[in-house]
Amino acid sequence: VADEFLYKKVYDLLQKNPHKTLIIALTISNHPPYKFPQNDLPKLENIPQTLLNMLPYEKDKQDNIIKAYTYANNEFGKFLDKIKQSSFKDSVIIAATGDHRVREMSMDLNSQKAFA
Repeated sequence: VADEFLYKKVYDLLQKNPHKTLIIALTISNHPPYKFPQNDLPKLENIPQTLLNMLPYEKDKQDNIIKAYTYANNEFGKFLDKIKQSSFKDSVIIAATGDHRVREMSMDLNSQKAFA
């Protein structure tokens, strides 16, 4: 399920039950095999070479990983914006965390232990 549909469902649940409701949701668009809607994605321009060097794959796979990450972040931002405009915004607490780093990204474990 693409992130945008999960966020729509969460929003609908909050709208119907804005008080004393706990929702735990896990998005998966930023996980392989990186299936996500291609609409409204920005063009991949000016990607720093240092970032590309950390993704040791062919260009198509690099692009797909970056697009998936972009899509996931954009959809979360849209969800937050929608909540901020809602009638129930003052009765909602949102906590967000990731379940892992970008696994495909190479890293130096000695200098980046906190991100492992």
